[in-house]
Amino acid sequence: MIYYLYNIFRVVIYPIVRHLLPLVSKKAKARVEFEHNNLLRRPLLERADFAFEVSSEGELEQVYPLIQSLINRHKTIELVYASESVDEKIKALVKKYPQQVRSFILPILGYQPWSKFHNVRLWLTAEHLFLCRYDFFPELIDYGIRKSKTFNLISASLKGQESKNFLAKAYYKWCIKSFDKIVAVSQVEKNKLINDLSVSAKSIEVFDFRILQISNRLQSCEETLDHSWPLWHKFRDILNNRSHEEKKKKLILGSYWSEEFELIKGLSANTILTIVPHQLKKEKIENLKAKMEQENIPFFELTKETDCIDPEFKGVYLINLKGILCELYSLFDIAYVGGGFGSSVHSVLEPYMANCKVFTGPKIHRSSEFDIIRDYDSDSIKSYNDLNAVVEDIKNMETSDTASKHFMRHFEGHIDAIELWLGISQENK
Repeated sequence: MIYYLYNIFRVVIYPIVRHLLPLVSKKAKARVEFEHNNLLRRPLLERADFAFEVSSEGELEQVYPLIQSLINRHKTIELVYASESVDEKIKALVKKYPQQVRSFILPILGYQPWSKFHNVRLWLTAEHLFLCRYDFFPELIDYGIRKSKTFNLISASLKGQESKNFLAKAYYKWCIKSFDKIVAVSQVEKNKLINDLSVSAKSIEVFDFRILQISNRLQSCEETLDHSWPLWHKFRDILNNRSHEEKKKKLILGSYWSEEFELIKGLSANTILTIVPHQLKKEKIENLKAKMEQENIPFFELTKETDCIDPEFKGVYLINLKGILCELYSLFDIAYVGGGFGSSVHSVLEPYMANCKVFTGPKIHRSSEFDIIRDYDSDSIKSYNDLNAVVEDIKNMETSDTASKHFMRHFEGHIDAIELWLGISQENK
């Protein structure tokens, strides 16, 4: 019923969102072009065994271990996604496995209920559908309920749902109860699903697949950096030499936001500071560089074109490189993860599993990763409401190893058990 009411609503607003909105909004125009380009792609694969929906790059990371496991078992996969941020990675996956993977971009503005090229419910063929987190589009929910044999939710969490209105909460609860099996990101979230939404405990297991994916990335970090940024060896040696000679901590501001500039002002003289901005657009980088120049903070920008690093340089390093932040964390003692003074903190598991002490701002309400680390090793992660307090604590702290070296042992065997429970592993054929 909800799906059909949704279709009526989308048909009514279609002329507005598809044709009028792009005339007044650059973002809407870019989105329409992005969706239209999807129509030009015709995959070799016509049907699949399993389907996954991911809205963004972070969610692809969460389900990637399952996808790779299925590929290794010669299964076929459909990937549905919404964000342009994950477009390149999914295209690369389709290109690498053209006989096993096909993809579909969710038409947010160009949705047409009657067309399989504009309605994912008509495009999907898989008997097993997995959604990730809380992107409960009605067309996906209806397919999961009516057409798939198994309908599962990965990385389930109630974070961020508290502020929703009554109708949104009611819809979310109805969707949650539609899944056959749910993998919650933590025991805290499992308890919330049971106590707040009356979900059966038998249908919920606990595991965060990001842990496995981050572990895999860190194990191959040198290989990744060799390929993406060959100069990293020189950079690592300079960091270590400076830290030893100047007796300063190696600090990285990962996924830095402009709201956190006070950290650069407060810590540039007291640490060996490296900044990796969240936004790498030219205007954002230029604004950051201009701010540092105004504050007389010396900086050295590192890009793909940089072919040497001055070993005598004593200022801040600005890394303008995409896709290697997780690997870079392994070069540092301390990490401040950005976004906590913006909309929401970014991944804190990446620096923690790279053996960094982790600091963040106050916006941790959507971060299940923060909860996981706090429950396992509370001394290694802290959030702050005040940037000056972050500066003072980092200045005065003594560096020491985290418990992250033993972190993966805590989860050994979990992935195999979860795959078996979900019906993915070979033993469950």
